[in-house]
Amino acid sequence: MKNLKVALIGNMNNNNFVLLRYLLDLGIDANLLILKNEPAHFSAKSDTNEVEKYNDKIKTVKWGDRKDWFSISGKEINNDLQIYDFLIGTDLAPAFCGRAQRNLDIFVPHGSDLGHFTYYRLTWPNKLIQTWAAVYMQRKYIPKVKYFHMEKNNELYEKRWKRFKGNSIRWTISTPLVYKEKKEINDYNINFIKSIKKIKEASDLFLYYNVRHVWGGDKNKDANQKGSDKLIRGLSLFKERNPEIIFNLITFEYGTKVHESKKLIKKLKLEENIKWFPLSERKNIIIGMQEADLVFGEFENSWVTYSVIAEALSLNKPIITYRDDVSHIKNYNDLYYILNAKSDIEICEKIEYYLNNKDEVIKKSSNGWSWYTSKINIPAISLYKEAIKFKS
Repeated sequence: MKNLKVALIGNMNNNNFVLLRYLLDLGIDANLLILKNEPAHFSAKSDTNEVEKYNDKIKTVKWGDRKDWFSISGKEINNDLQIYDFLIGTDLAPAFCGRAQRNLDIFVPHGSDLGHFTYYRLTWPNKLIQTWAAVYMQRKYIPKVKYFHMEKNNELYEKRWKRFKGNSIRWTISTPLVYKEKKEINDYNINFIKSIKKIKEASDLFLYYNVRHVWGGDKNKDANQKGSDKLIRGLSLFKERNPEIIFNLITFEYGTKVHESKKLIKKLKLEENIKWFPLSERKNIIIGMQEADLVFGEFENSWVTYSVIAEALSLNKPIITYRDDVSHIKNYNDLYYILNAKSDIEICEKIEYYLNNKDEVIKKSSNGWSWYTSKINIPAISLYKEAIKFKS
């Protein structure tokens, strides 16, 4: 059996770096190709303190940005891909690989690559032609993939999948989103952790929200809506009903509505309760999350997994989030424990429930990583292993 060389193309949300490590653990010869202009906080070093172990497995390419579509040739892309037998990609990997006359074996959409980059939209005149060219190729080459790895999703994404599924085989569980390793305090994050612990020591209740601040849009048209405003209003109601409880929420300057969130916080007189930190590396965010009593997720659209949820499950943390269990139970048979809330009132009530039933909630949350390992990591990695083996 030939030992295939595998490329994981793109690293949005650190997803492919997570997958890289699992594949390497299996002895699979894999490399991570970082696309041009990917956010720095999704670099490998943002997810591990041991990045030097993977330096020879990570390469940066000069393509991947749709705004620079014509600055790279198909031949140059092919030069980067020709040593690889098996291609796993996210983001605009289908479009750019298509320019090299290569089809992805597995497409793992992270969101906007399927829900946004497949739409022709008006933009700045000097960017219009290259942007539309990328859209055209994305629409052309997504249906050519062999495996479409996308968890059963809300209807917005399910419609896009139906539009571009081609003859692909669908994997309906999540891709692994966390590679669990010991996150250590070092010189780069010591001030952050000191600040976190100081805030916790001054709190009766220590809360954590590292979801992007995105709210105020139409959830029926925009799957990026997070319901951040509902959380803020829920905290305001909790403060009003429980003035004796000293609570603090940690959150990050991440998302399109940070300014609006700050305005709402000021309006509701919550500034002393909500502590802002700059956009931070994931490895540091997880160390901070270790200190949390409760972790908050999203409150607009229903998902089973996303990065914040996976991070909280890896630490067996109690989670307050919205999830439509009826829509998801068939896909997983059973679901991890959460305090389910969607409105500001429900968020307030679930915080109160936690305080009144702390032992029960902590116990029910204690198998989060066990659930994630058995329902996501083991079966998903098995799918990748078999797909690569089958092609060889």
